[in-house]
Amino acid sequence: MGKVEKIKFRNRKKNKGFEIISLKSFFESANTSFIKKHFRTDFYNLIFVTEGKCIHEIDFLEYTIGPGEILIISKDRVHSYSEFHNLEGYLIMFTEGFLCEFLSNNTSEVKDLFKQSYLNPHVNFIDVHASTLTKLLDIIHGMYTNTDSIINYEVMASAFRTFALLILNSILGEEASRQIKNEIFIQFTELVEEYIHKEKTVEGYANMMHVSKKTVNLMTRKAIDMSAKQYIIQQLIFKIKLKLCFEQKSISEIANELGFTESSNMTRFFKKYTGISPREFRSVNCKGNNNWTRSESMDLNAIKEAIETKVYHITTDTKVPLHEHATQDEVFYCIKGSGFGVLADGEVELKVGDVFIAPAGTMHSMRTDGDLYVTAVLIPVNRIICHCKQVSYGDIRKAMVGGARTIEEIQEITGAGTGCGNCIKDIKKILALACGCKMVSMEAVVDAVKDGADTVEKVGEVTGAGTDCGKCKALIQNIIDTKK
Repeated sequence: MGKVEKIKFRNRKKNKGFEIISLKSFFESANTSFIKKHFRTDFYNLIFVTEGKCIHEIDFLEYTIGPGEILIISKDRVHSYSEFHNLEGYLIMFTEGFLCEFLSNNTSEVKDLFKQSYLNPHVNFIDVHASTLTKLLDIIHGMYTNTDSIINYEVMASAFRTFALLILNSILGEEASRQIKNEIFIQFTELVEEYIHKEKTVEGYANMMHVSKKTVNLMTRKAIDMSAKQYIIQQLIFKIKLKLCFEQKSISEIANELGFTESSNMTRFFKKYTGISPREFRSVNCKGNNNWTRSESMDLNAIKEAIETKVYHITTDTKVPLHEHATQDEVFYCIKGSGFGVLADGEVELKVGDVFIAPAGTMHSMRTDGDLYVTAVLIPVNRIICHCKQVSYGDIRKAMVGGARTIEEIQEITGAGTGCGNCIKDIKKILALACGCKMVSMEAVVDAVKDGADTVEKVGEVTGAGTDCGKCKALIQNIIDTKK
């Protein structure tokens, strides 16, 4: 996934900055592989569904749109069509120039709708007006597609304004309609968009607007039911996510562009409000990016230093037990002879030049009917155990080093297992194992300590734990200290 592409407005008719097309026609003619990718547009989009259901992603959030529902997408937002099946309805696209030319003094009514819906673009409670809106769009579409007459854009723009006002009246009501006139909030959002890389305080924006901090907070809460500070934080988090996924820049460069004095400050800020670090977010959400080519040289050096390479000679008498490396992928390359890479559910034949890969957390072994020489490379990874809370294997092991021994303690410290619960079985497995390289259980290490092994070295002599990669030594020391 490279830099997100920006789409300019084009239409088949005279370039008046407006187009309405049926969803069925749109999806039949669209490049499906392209619209499923993330993109921006320099124009406004409005999707109105009459039949079927679609899932549309806007700024990393998915919205499911059903019959009688609307999705309002402001220009320059990052979005994509995730799922769409048997859809009926309309896609309306228009530019700011169209509003200025054909709606003149009424432009703000449509633009304010898009601004006010920025945080909640899904309109799903317009049942009372759904049939009217459908008929109105049928008329606008008929006017637009009628090849026998010249399009009267003034009339069509007026009809579209009526459509927008009906949406406002149906979802906001009389009192909330007055909220659309919240010019202070609208000005605040525009200033945040422009200056968030320089200014991150409510007071700073209040000074730009020549109003009090209290007024900005009051108007923001009235408009979107959150404080001005919360809005700034939300927008800053979004900017960070956007850059992490769509710009080939290091975390340090992103931090500098967004006005953080140190990259560590941005990391702490991001983790505080999302629960994961920027690096973890990038690795989980931006799989299309090539992490190995990104310009974060210090991280690449750390990876190079952590890679372990060994050469093994395996004979028919060699017994390699099934084992796993919780934080490392192991790659075997056959340099002489032949044999088999063994997994829990089968075997992979190896000849000279063949490769066998055992991903982190996968039980594996090696065997041969003659002689087998392999080069084994251990590559560090930090796999995600709990996808709901984005908790990695390393996070759980750190909690264990800190004394956590039960599911409940892991949940309290890391949050893992408090979402869907599918990761509980994996957490139990991690809690049960002290040393993955030697497959030594926590129980075995605790028993050794209770029997008098009072140093990491003595535990290693008795159980074998900590005698390979050594990453479990901190945990063994904690067991020695706590006797549990």
